[in-house]
Amino acid sequence: MTLDFLNRFENWVKRTPQWIWQPCVIFTALLLVVFFHSPRLWLLVEPMPGTFQWDRGLAFLHQIKDPWGADIEPALRWRILPALVARLLSLEETALIVLPWLGVCAFLFHIQHALLRSGFDRLPTAFCVSIFASSSSVLVPLHWWGMNDAWAWLGLSLVSLGRSPITLIFAGLLTPWVDERFIIALPLALAARHFIQGKLTKTEFISCLSGPLIYLGLRLWSITLGGPQDASTTFVTGALGMAKIWIPFAPLGWWMAWRMAWFFPILALYACWQEKPGKFFQGLGLLLTTAIIMIPLAADLSRSAALILPTILAGMITLHRYWPHKSMAVFGTVALLNLFLPVAHVVYDKIDIISPLPIELVRWIGTL
Repeated sequence: MTLDFLNRFENWVKRTPQWIWQPCVIFTALLLVVFFHSPRLWLLVEPMPGTFQWDRGLAFLHQIKDPWGADIEPALRWRILPALVARLLSLEETALIVLPWLGVCAFLFHIQHALLRSGFDRLPTAFCVSIFASSSSVLVPLHWWGMNDAWAWLGLSLVSLGRSPITLIFAGLLTPWVDERFIIALPLALAARHFIQGKLTKTEFISCLSGPLIYLGLRLWSITLGGPQDASTTFVTGALGMAKIWIPFAPLGWWMAWRMAWFFPILALYACWQEKPGKFFQGLGLLLTTAIIMIPLAADLSRSAALILPTILAGMITLHRYWPHKSMAVFGTVALLNLFLPVAHVVYDKIDIISPLPIELVRWIGTL
């Protein structure tokens, strides 16, 4: 009976039109993630300064009202694009929900579309979408107000898997203005693109780098003028001075970001070693360099570990390419384990454990 059910389900999956299947996969993945890894509902209902859930959101609302103000939080000063879009569309408070959730849906849609285009079957692709949905790349925008991270991860996935040079140009031009961490992870994304496609053309390389170079040029120019960048410089030096507090928590934070999905970077590195040991050391060097740069600069450890997203994609493509008969079982197992394994946001020296939806509903009802 079980085998018959699975066969019928597989036939239904194959018959379902693409325009119905893809939104259903994203909706189901988000529904499962919210159930197993719920936001703190009782904290989200009204502003609570001093909490992870609200601090960035309140700063983002202030930025929307005056995007060029001198009192903008240093971490947001150059992440100006979401605030400008929100102001242009007159979103105001709704921007706390609308922009982050639209970013999450766009990011997951591109992952799904790119993997299907790469030859993945529908069910393995759905498992991959669930894996990303249960990682910090999606959990943070879902759990904290005003977090537009998913737009940055969309940029990284476009560089890693996008086909059109126009797509690469837009990703390079726009994404740094959402989150400059895109530039830190860009070498990793370009390496993943080279690994996945077997080549990286000069046109693709220039297309990806033109936007970040403009962005970096403007920031350096701002430093010479002694303008708003001064606050950002203070932020960086302050973070480096305090990094000794959170560095001991880095292994836990980076584990919590991906959990069982760390299997995929390891698999990609193994494939590099099998192909040519030099590629293995290059890939490992890029991965370690990204971590070494990011960990001292960002106290939100589990959130920042999303930067290695290109290596997750490279590992997924590797599994599908070299072990297609095992890919369904591996993707499904990782997706399932990531739903059931304990997960937490790790920020500074704080470990904020994430609970399932029934527990958070009980807490919320208790506050009414």
